[in-house]
Amino acid sequence: MNGQMKSLVILPTYNEVETLPMVLSKISAYDWLDALIVDDNSTDGTAKLVEERAAGSGRFHIIRRPMKLGLGSAYVTGFKWGLESEYEYFFEMDSDLSHNPDALPWFIKDMEHGGYDLMIGSRYMKGTISVVGWDFRRLLL
Repeated sequence: MNGQMKSLVILPTYNEVETLPMVLSKISAYDWLDALIVDDNSTDGTAKLVEERAAGSGRFHIIRRPMKLGLGSAYVTGFKWGLESEYEYFFEMDSDLSHNPDALPWFIKDMEHGGYDLMIGSRYMKGTISVVGWDFRRLLL
């Protein structure tokens, strides 16, 4: 799978120290995938955790931003960094396990064998919502 294509998952973070280790562990199982964490000045040690994991790995990277600048700009920052670093496949995911890293190989397989330029995963498949713990306003949005 993913012969020579450089692949990057962009993970915006703000105080994700509780869930990020599980996300990074799952991502590290895929030797074809690197991760860029874009941290918005977390106060819970998220950035320090990433820096410790990144040391010597070559697969985990971090951009530390000075304040909470928002999800959209975190993705833009991540995509710019990835393009400059010559990645070819990009994924964007939340760092709270609301997106399942185990789905990433399916995306790569379908992209490589199906000739797709873009794929979008959804929590809203087959008439169901596959998230737990969201209030009605977030679901409605």
